[in-house]
Amino acid sequence: MATNINLLPKREKKNRAPFITFSALFIVTLLLIGLFIFWYWNLQHEAELLDNRLQQEQRTNAVLESEMEGDSEYQDSVRLEEITAGLQQSIQPVTPLMDELFLTLPNSGTINSVQYDLNQMTFTATTNTSEQAVVFYQELAESDLFADVMIHTITFDEENDEYTTNYTILLTSESGEVGS
Repeated sequence: MATNINLLPKREKKNRAPFITFSALFIVTLLLIGLFIFWYWNLQHEAELLDNRLQQEQRTNAVLESEMEGDSEYQDSVRLEEITAGLQQSIQPVTPLMDELFLTLPNSGTINSVQYDLNQMTFTATTNTSEQAVVFYQELAESDLFADVMIHTITFDEENDEYTTNYTILLTSESGEVGS
């Protein structure tokens, strides 16, 4: 048998401890970085979920508040309805007043212009004779809808052969109740 003789100097075995230590530290570092990235992503995801929940809760609260209190448009419309109702109660209806005017107007007479204010009505009427204008005045004065009737002027129009009369009627408070 032949012997194997190695005349080369003995090689020292490499010390693997620093390599194993650095490798372990590198792997632990990568794991820590990965865990940190996962933790950060998880926090962002939870923050997004919380924001979504918060927005949903805010929408739900807004809906509940609008149901309990009514939204601003609804409240505005309710206020406008109240104002309108108040105005309608304070303003006397014109239809019964105009009906009374047309019922008492002579057959040949016409009403040319009407101006209606809160408590009075001013109008101009034309008739064939001045007597018709006076009879019209007397019938208006007898009406329960009007507190007072005044004639301002009676003028004769020679071209059309008719009389133009300016009247002012003061309204009573009951005249507002006739149309109700």
